[in-house]
Amino acid sequence: MKKSSLTIEKILIFIGLIAIIYFLYAMYFKNLFKNKYQKMEDLMVEKARNYVSNNNLKTTKEIYLDVSKLGLTVDENCSITSGVIYDGSDYKPYLSCDEYKSKVISHNTKEEEFISLKGDEVIVLGKNMNFTDPGYNSNDQVDRVGNIGTEEGIYDIFYKTRNSSHFAIRKIIIVDNSKIAELFPVITLKGNDSVYLIKGNNYHELGYEAVDKLDGNITSNVEIDNNIKKDYIGEYLVNYTVTNSHGYTSSKSRKVYVINSESDLVVNYDLSPSTLTNQDVTIKLNISDEFDYIIYPDGSSGKKLEYIAKDNGQYNFYVYDKYDRIIKKSIDVSNIDRTIPQGTCVAENFYNRSEITVNITTSKAISSYEYIVNNSSKILQTNMYTSNITSPTSVKVRIKDIINNQNELTCTIKDNKNRKIVTDANGKNCLEGYSCYVQFDYSDRSKYLYCSVNHNPSACSSIGRTGCSITSVSNALAALDIRSKNGKLFNPYTVYDEIYPIHSDGSCYGGCSSWTRMKDALVNGGVSASKTGKINKDTIPNIIEHLKKGYPVIVYASNGPFTSGDSVGHYMTLLGVREDGYVFLSDSANKS
Repeated sequence: MKKSSLTIEKILIFIGLIAIIYFLYAMYFKNLFKNKYQKMEDLMVEKARNYVSNNNLKTTKEIYLDVSKLGLTVDENCSITSGVIYDGSDYKPYLSCDEYKSKVISHNTKEEEFISLKGDEVIVLGKNMNFTDPGYNSNDQVDRVGNIGTEEGIYDIFYKTRNSSHFAIRKIIIVDNSKIAELFPVITLKGNDSVYLIKGNNYHELGYEAVDKLDGNITSNVEIDNNIKKDYIGEYLVNYTVTNSHGYTSSKSRKVYVINSESDLVVNYDLSPSTLTNQDVTIKLNISDEFDYIIYPDGSSGKKLEYIAKDNGQYNFYVYDKYDRIIKKSIDVSNIDRTIPQGTCVAENFYNRSEITVNITTSKAISSYEYIVNNSSKILQTNMYTSNITSPTSVKVRIKDIINNQNELTCTIKDNKNRKIVTDANGKNCLEGYSCYVQFDYSDRSKYLYCSVNHNPSACSSIGRTGCSITSVSNALAALDIRSKNGKLFNPYTVYDEIYPIHSDGSCYGGCSSWTRMKDALVNGGVSASKTGKINKDTIPNIIEHLKKGYPVIVYASNGPFTSGDSVGHYMTLLGVREDGYVFLSDSANKS
C-alpha cells in the first residue's frame, strides 16, 4: 500500500512541475517571444513605409509587400510570406511564426504588381505635333521604353513594371495633318440641324447616317442620347456618337427647341455650305412642327424644308399656319463665288532646265499650281517650278483657288541660253553654271581639293570600286542639278548605292560598264538616255548641239591617248561647250 501511495505522489509532483513550467512560459517566456515579434512587426512597417515613399507608389487598392522586397530577414520559424499589407493609407503587418501570429493574419492573399494606362491606348498625332504622355497607374516602379519618330507610321511605347513581367503598350500613330480627319467616321444628320417642337408633342427622330473610310456604312453602330423634356419650354440636344473598329469616335448634335404654342410659328434656317463655296447653297428651313405650307422664292408652294440657291441674293419665304397667318422670312445668301482666278506665266528655257513663274493678277488665294510641261504634270503649292525638260513645246499651268475655282494659263516661252564665260574661284574660264576643271586619279584623295562637278569634294571615290562608267553617270546627273533621294547631288557614292543594280558583293549585275546598265542607272536617276554611236566628224555636230542645250554626253575612248593597253577603254563626261568652242570635260582619272 505504501508503494502505490508513493507512485501517486510522484505523479502529482510531476504534474505540478509541468503546471509551474507552463505558468512561467505563459507569464514570462511567451511575452519574450511576443515582444520579439512585435518589434519585428514595427520594423516591417517602418521598412514598408520607406519602400512606398522611395518608390512613389500610389494605389487605392490593397497591395502586399513581402519581406524580400523590404530587405528583411525574419526568424527561420516564420513564414517566408511574412510582410506588410498596404491599402494606400494604412500599414498592417502580416507575420506568421510558430510561436506568434499577427492579428491581421486573415489577410492571407498576396496581390501582384499591376499597371494600367491613363488616357487612350491609341493616340493619333499629326506631323510635328508634340506627344504628351497621359501617364499610368501602377503599384510598382515603371520603365518606359520606345521612341516616337517624325515620319508617318505606328510607334509603340512600352510601360513595364520593374519587379514583375507586367507591361502595357500605347500605340502612337503619326499621320500627315491632312489625313487625320480620314481616320474618324463621319455622321450626317437627315433633316435640319435644329428642330422646333410644340410643348407636349413627342419628338420624332429625322434620321442620320454614319460612314467610315475603313469600315464603310456603320449607321447601325450610332448611339443616340438626348435630354429632351417635351413638357418644358427650353433648348435641348440630341447627341449622336459612333466609334469605328479602330477605336476612333465622332460625335454630332441636333438642337431641339420646345416652344409654347402652335400659333407662335418660329422660322429659322441653316445654310449648307455656310462658308465660301463655288457650289449651289442649300437653304434648310427650321420651322416649328405645326405649319401648313410654304410659298418659296420661285413662287411654288409645298412643305419641303430645303431650297436650292444658285446665286447670291435675298430669298423670301412665306410660311402659313393652319389659321392662314403668314410669317415672312428673308434669307440673304452671299457665300457663292464662281469667279475664275486670273494670272500670267512665263517659261524661261536654259541649257539644262526650264524655269516657270506664275504671276497671280487677282486677289484670290491659290491652293495649288499644276504645271503641265509637254505631257509631264507636277502639282505644287508654289508659283515657281523648275523642270528638267529643256526647250518644251508647250507649257501650261492650271491654277486652283481655295474653293476649287480653276483656270488654265498658257505660258509664254522665252529662251535664255546665251550664257556668259565667267571666271571661277580657281581662275579658270568657265561657262556660267558649269564647272570646267578636269578630274583626276581618285586613288589619292588628299592630293586633290576637288573631285566632282559643282565643287563637291565629297564626291570622291575609288575607281577600283565604282568604275569610270559609274563616275561618268554621276557627273552627268550632277551636271543637270538633279538630286538623289537623300537630297544630295549625285556622286559615285550615291549613284552606286541608289540607282545601280548591284550584287551583295558590290559587283554590278551584267557588268557596270555595259550600255544597258548605264542606261538603267540614268533612267533610275530621272532622265532619259540614248546611244549615239561612234564619235566622228558626222556625229560631233549632233553632240555639240546636245551640249548647247544642256544635255551632258558620256563618251567612251578606246585605245586612245586617254588609255593604255590594247583592250582598255575609259568613260568620261562632256558637260557643256563654251562660246569659243571648247568642250568641258569631267573625267575620273588623271590620265586626261
